[in-house]
Amino acid sequence: MKKSIKTRVVFYMIIILVVSIITVSLTVSYNTVKIIEDEKKDTLQLQADKYSKEIEVWMTAKRSILHSLADALSAMEVSDDESINLMLQKFQEKQYDMHVVYAAKPDKSYYRAADYDVEIEEGYDPTQRPWYQMAVEAGDAVIVDPYADIFTGEMCMTIACPVYVDEELVMVVAGDIGLSTVLETVNLVAADEGGYGFIIDSAGDIVTHPNDAYEPTSDTKINAYDVMPELSEIFDETGANVLVDKDYAGEKMFFASSQILGSEWELISVMPTSVVFDDMITIILVILGLSVLCMIVAAIVATIRVERELEPIKPIAAAVQRLSEGDFSSQLGFSMRQDELGTLQNSMSNLVGILSAIIEQERYILDEMAKGDLAVVDMEDMPGTFDEIADCVNHIKRTLNELIKDIQYTAIELQDTAMGFGAAATQEEMEIISAELSALAMEMMEKANKFNTSK
Repeated sequence: MKKSIKTRVVFYMIIILVVSIITVSLTVSYNTVKIIEDEKKDTLQLQADKYSKEIEVWMTAKRSILHSLADALSAMEVSDDESINLMLQKFQEKQYDMHVVYAAKPDKSYYRAADYDVEIEEGYDPTQRPWYQMAVEAGDAVIVDPYADIFTGEMCMTIACPVYVDEELVMVVAGDIGLSTVLETVNLVAADEGGYGFIIDSAGDIVTHPNDAYEPTSDTKINAYDVMPELSEIFDETGANVLVDKDYAGEKMFFASSQILGSEWELISVMPTSVVFDDMITIILVILGLSVLCMIVAAIVATIRVERELEPIKPIAAAVQRLSEGDFSSQLGFSMRQDELGTLQNSMSNLVGILSAIIEQERYILDEMAKGDLAVVDMEDMPGTFDEIADCVNHIKRTLNELIKDIQYTAIELQDTAMGFGAAATQEEMEIISAELSALAMEMMEKANKFNTSK
């Protein structure tokens, strides 16, 4: 079955449209996924910065509170044991999340505001503890990396601040704070995009992590560089980049880090990469839906438009069909269209008119010739090759006309000769007349032999 022009045009238009839409869809999808991925990375980094800022504000507030205790002890020049214990006790009563407050003097004297069922080992030297030495070295309030509290046995962080009187170190005060507040803030990360967060301290040890195997205990600490070496880049340079790698559960994740200012701790925010692909699938489905809709609409519009554009071909095809059947009476008329189809119809109309004129003139001239009228007018000049046809018809007419004239002339001569033959008196005269008749007959035969005749 032959396909119509309309079918082929619509088919190729749909093919071009499908290829174009697929190309555009793939390009848009790829670029959109890259944009979404960049946006998710930026969001994750902002998330890490946001929660690290919250922890920073909380730590700064606790440092300020402990600093105020140190300033009070310095201003009152408290030095006796009873006064020190009293101030520590009053201070702790106002701090709900600071479960023990204590102090130590350079002479190794040790004070604390709460009693616990924990005996301090004999010879305990508080001046050798990290909290004491770090505060003395910094000359200001410091935050000590988490460790197992000897009083509670739980992981805690310590804030310590030196106390000076007349620029002389008289003691270091410190307070232990549980990590519950820090953990609550870190847990908020899990509420965003289905991710989670964890913290590492200044030594790279994990402070808190959703993987229980990474959680520190009173006996062990897990170093992040050892269990997650692939994240060393963001551990070493926070906020510089967002990495994509598998986490402890084998899932592909985005990782972003942020420095908790006022300490050397880092918050690492984690987000599953699937959030990008979920959005990508949604976008692709939307694009596919729109693409299918566009193709359907385009196919309908193309069919209608092609049908309308090819409408002028129908009368042309009908006229050509009638011409092939020998009917030259078709009148196409002229089109007002200014495009190729209008030109085609007008050219075809001219062709039909010329052919009709040729056939009509030939029919008339041949008909007149058949009636014996060889004086009929010649065919008119025709354009191009058609003029050769007109010349041939005119030549036939002239040739027949000359032949008839010759026959008429020869007939007259025969008639005259025959009359002379009847009047001849002698044998010699009859032979002369007979010779003339033979010569005229031969002349007529020679003229007739110029034409081929049917046998």
